[in-house]
Amino acid sequence: MTSQLILGNGFGVAVASDSAVTMGNPGRTYEDAEKIHPLADPHRLAVLQSGGVNLLGMPVGVLLEDWKNSLGGRQRTVEGYRDNFLSWLQDNLDNWTTSTDRDGNTWWALNAELEDLWAVIEEAVSPIPEERHLEEVLRIIKEQTEEFSKFMIFDNELFAMADEILDRLSQEGEDGRPPLSGLVEKWFGKFSSDEINQEVHEFFKVLFGRVITVPGASRTALAFVGYGANDLLPRMSGLWLYGAIGNHVCHSPWKIRKAEAWGSSYVMILPLAQRDMIDQVLFGYDASLQEDIIKATYERSARKESKPDDPSITTGDDDTLADRGDGEDQYDPAIPEEDWQATMMETTKDIAWERSGKRAYRTLAVLPLSSLANAAGSLVTIQNLKQNIRGELPTVGGRINVATITLSEGFQWVYRQDDD
Repeated sequence: MTSQLILGNGFGVAVASDSAVTMGNPGRTYEDAEKIHPLADPHRLAVLQSGGVNLLGMPVGVLLEDWKNSLGGRQRTVEGYRDNFLSWLQDNLDNWTTSTDRDGNTWWALNAELEDLWAVIEEAVSPIPEERHLEEVLRIIKEQTEEFSKFMIFDNELFAMADEILDRLSQEGEDGRPPLSGLVEKWFGKFSSDEINQEVHEFFKVLFGRVITVPGASRTALAFVGYGANDLLPRMSGLWLYGAIGNHVCHSPWKIRKAEAWGSSYVMILPLAQRDMIDQVLFGYDASLQEDIIKATYERSARKESKPDDPSITTGDDDTLADRGDGEDQYDPAIPEEDWQATMMETTKDIAWERSGKRAYRTLAVLPLSSLANAAGSLVTIQNLKQNIRGELPTVGGRINVATITLSEGFQWVYRQDDD
């Protein structure tokens, strides 16, 4: 895991990142990773990396360095840099991996999905008579297919390639892997049939572009931040990378963000990856804690479990001054749980915004660039400090690297891990 923060205003943009990375199984944490990748003049941009370290076995940082050498001197929009990197990746996939390897990764991903599907089926059929097993198997596959089909499509190109990919994987691979029908036989055994094969094909088909574990389990986040051609205010354009199938890099773009007018100036505040303590300082709001509190409160109210009533206030002669009310009246069982929780979450966010968020935006919008950089570094340090104090795994840590980007001077380090 990683903690990163982008703070921008009219003076420029400050970026901060920890330098810890966890690799291997079991995981081991190293505290010397480079997660901020600057572009040289005349480009006014940096790329922040988090999530997976490698893409198809190659360190993403190495790929970024090679891509930067291909840029030349022409400036682009911030989203143009992102799209150019994606195109460069797709054009250069065969330089470090092969189409056979990429198909193999997809095959193994589908194998894992089928293993999970079989676990659901096995639990469902075990208590029912054997003559009903096949009917139940078909029902569950169709049910799971329908559930996955409701997922949002994050990669339309990959979704459109599904039939082509499945046709190719239906043949024996050059690396010796069996066709997909062999997977069905492996997991379904005596249930393997043309009908089952067809249902599994439909199940596989809805996964592409909807489920991030296909074609692989690793995912990398890249945030392109700074100034594009003709920009006067900083912008950020990012994407998730999920691997590759054929010549297509599986990805999901982020919403483009930019510094927006706030009061008499402009501001951009973008925490990335691990951010709960950053959010709490900036906005006075811990979303994860609030969700747990709301869920526990609703469950307690639904069971009508409440603390004992406070003692009645009396005049001394046992005459109650006033009716203190009944706590159970505050719970309306007619309100659906999801509506109740959503209302509480929105109310909490609104109050936190009024109490803390507005002040943070107002202050950061006018901070000089050096103070903006110090704020970014300090907030990422607080995220790291939380883990140290609570004895959590060091998924955020190492030296906190901080840099600035301006129109006049481009990228400049404020401090980094190899400084004395």
